[in-house]
Amino acid sequence: MFSKLSRRERILLIILAIIGVVALYYYFLFLPMADKIALLEDERLFKENQVNQFLIIIGRIPQMEARYEELKPVRNKIANMVSTVDGLLHVLENASAKSGIEITSFIPDEREEYIQVNMLADGSYEELILFLDDIDSLRGQIEFKKIIVARKNEGDDSLNINGTFIIHKDLFPGGDQR
Repeated sequence: MFSKLSRRERILLIILAIIGVVALYYYFLFLPMADKIALLEDERLFKENQVNQFLIIIGRIPQMEARYEELKPVRNKIANMVSTVDGLLHVLENASAKSGIEITSFIPDEREEYIQVNMLADGSYEELILFLDDIDSLRGQIEFKKIIVARKNEGDDSLNINGTFIIHKDLFPGGDQR
């Protein structure tokens, strides 16, 4: 059958066979590989971006270490670093036990940028001064918004103390839950 064809027809059949093989290669091998290559290229760009970010962070490490060394003395000045509302209550209870103040109510109220704590306590003026002196270790962590001191009974030296203070640190109600 192939021998009965003219030379021109044989050459055309050979060219068609070559074009068919190239078309099969293109559709079954090249196009699927092109999709995989595109995915790998995207992954390579993502990894390069990550490497660049890590290099920037690594470049900042000496600055961060220097800043950390600057802040170490400040951290050492703060005797009681409070990280939870429960920890703050513990510090206040210890201070009240030493001074004689009785904490009757402790209510934390979480706001967007800070935590406001309302505290009610009973005690004398001297006990209040001792209590405030004892919580001086929390300096820089709490800011007193108001303290209202009122006599409990006329002629008695016992006082009702209503204090509201703000904590600018990140404190989490319920202990270490985050």
